[in-house]
Amino acid sequence: MAEQETPRCRSGSRKDPGELALLAEILDGRPNLPEARCRTNAELFDEIVDGKASRDDKNYARGLCRRCVHSAECPDSLSRPEIAKAG
Repeated sequence: MAEQETPRCRSGSRKDPGELALLAEILDGRPNLPEARCRTNAELFDEIVDGKASRDDKNYARGLCRRCVHSAECPDSLSRPEIAKAG
């Protein structure tokens, strides 16, 4: 007698795309900046975005942006005057 196959069930992943799909949507259209100095200082830049960074931290972050090889192509670079004023 042949074994019966267990019916396959959907996991529901089509209804809820999950974290990977959300991350892909967030990063869509963002440039890939592999050597950006902010990549190794994420906490510092997160504090700036959250409004928790000190004046010294902001100045340090601006210096990182000014010396970054990707500063010209980065949409969030603090080395550009229009962004630096907002931070």
